[in-house]
Amino acid sequence: MVAGISGAAWTLAAAELWAAGLSAVTSVIRGRMKATLMVVSNAGLVAGGLLWGAMPDRYGIDTTLHAASIALISLLPLLFCLSIDLKGVNVSSDDKPVS
Repeated sequence: MVAGISGAAWTLAAAELWAAGLSAVTSVIRGRMKATLMVVSNAGLVAGGLLWGAMPDRYGIDTTLHAASIALISLLPLLFCLSIDLKGVNVSSDDKPVS
């Protein structure tokens, strides 16, 4: 149950960042932006997997789960101040090429 909710939250957060990225660039460089976003997000997943995968071996499962819960609770307030507000963003496809 918790994993399903976490997966849904991760998907919504990724979709929000994807929409913000697409609306911030011109149509000429949208492909490059998409590729950069995919590389950066996959690198973050690899780094997080290595970190959280190595922690139980080094510190034990209890310490790792405590660290994860402390990180979640301490970073939760950032959700409200760093949320992206896409209201009023002009997302038109008639952008002029950048020269």
